[in-house]
Parts: sequence; C-alpha cells; structure tokens
Amino acid sequence: MLNKARIRKSFSRAASTYDASALLQRYVAVELSGLIKTSMDGGSVTALDIGCGTGSLAGHIKDLYPGGRVYGCDIALPMLLRARENSCDDNGRGIKGLVGADFEGLSFVSSAFDLVASNLAYQWAPDLSRAFTEAARVLKPGGLFAFTTLGAGTLRELRECYTEVFNGGRARFEPFKGAEDVASALDAAGLERVETKSTEVKRAYKDPLELLRTLKKVGAFSRAFDNAKWGPSAGRVRSLKEVFALYRERFPSPHLPEGITATYDVIFALARKP
Repeated sequence: MLNKARIRKSFSRAASTYDASALLQRYVAVELSGLIKTSMDGGSVTALDIGCGTGSLAGHIKDLYPGGRVYGCDIALPMLLRARENSCDDNGRGIKGLVGADFEGLSFVSSAFDLVASNLAYQWAPDLSRAFTEAARVLKPGGLFAFTTLGAGTLRELRECYTEVFNGGRARFEPFKGAEDVASALDAAGLERVETKSTEVKRAYKDPLELLRTLKKVGAFSRAFDNAKWGPSAGRVRSLKEVFALYRERFPSPHLPEGITATYDVIFALARKP
C-alpha cells in the first residue's frame, strides 16, 4: 500500500532537483496540453492542476487560456514553493492559487472547475476510484478531466533485471495500474470516458545508476521500488552490480553508446463529468 507520508517526504526532498531532471515529465506535459487544447474551447477557463509539482503543466494551461484562472495543488509544500517561483518568471505564467492537498482530499468546493488536469501523478494515488471521484466532485457538469499516469509497463527493464538477480526471482513490487484499471476507475467515479490510450516512451541513460539517480531527483525512486525486497545488506552492493551488468547486456540503448534504455508506459486519459 502506498504511504502518503513517505510520498510527501520523497517529493519534498526532490523539490530542489526536480526541474533539472524531469525531462520525461516536461515532455508528457506538452503532449497532454495538446490534447487539452483540442478538447476544450478557449476563453475564461477555471482550471486545477492536481499534483502540480513545480508547475509545468499549470504553466502550459495558463498559456492555452491566458484569460483563465489556474490553480495548483500538491502534497509536498516545497514543490508548491518552487511552483510559485516558476509561475513568476519572465513568461508571466501566473498561477492563481497553490494549495496543499492530496488526491483524496481536494480543498476546493464542488463544481468549481471547467478543467481538472494532472501530469504523471496518479500513479501515486492509493485508490484510483476514490481519487477520481474527488476530481469529479470539483468539476463542473460537462467539465473536462485530463490526465496522464504511468502504466504497468513502466521500468519493465529494471524490474526484470532486479527480479532475476534478487531473491531468486521472488522479488515483489508495488504494481503500476494498467489502462484497463484506469478506465474502470473512471467508470466507478461516474465520469464519461472520452479517450484512454497507452503510449510507450523510451529514454536513454548512460548507465543504470544514472537512471536510479534520475528517479531519486524527481522523487520517484520509492514508487519504483515500494515493497521491493532488497535482501541482506551484506550482499546488496554485489547484487546491484549484477543487476546493472544484466541491464547493460539485455537493454542497451541504440542511440547512446554503452548506454541503456528505459521504458515508460504513459497512459493519457480524457473524461467528462455528465
């Protein structure tokens, strides 16, 4: 079970390193903002970015709807402080308000927003149906819910190598939800699905250690390895070296000499409140 206190601590620690390492998150935010643009008319839109982090998606939404009001919420206060700094840059990406809140307890009145959006955050939600129900609550009737999350195929290379080396293949991970799970949770929340699709995004790293460091810098290391059984500490370093060697052998990067490939299974979803 995902631990909210641990999630908050992980992202709070990563606030200072997040922007420099969140290449995947920025890329997906651009793709999601494109889907939002084609699904909503312009004008005075009131929007909420759930799990806003340092404010990347909120900034794109503000660019799409300059006359609108954009709010953000996040579980980690240091992330909100960075979002406030970023929203006051030369681009004038002013965020109307930033609030400390998690998926299951949004601090906003019901039917407040034309758009509720989120970028690569719902993989942290302990209960998708409950989280989506709360998103639906704050949406106006006819409002758009647009989000991305990481699916079941995320980091499959790392997990395969880890599982084979540690504990004789008996390692266990907190699984990511698949596209079918996301669709079912949307239905359970009473939202009308417009589109749900899964896209593989592959990224190259110079070695497995760089991948792990990147996950840590964006606050995602604990999500990748929640409930993983690392085995006796005395053999951990040796076994990790075996994991890294196996990773290099099986999943080399075709674009980066001596590098490795990591897969992110990105789920894009659009839904409306009836």
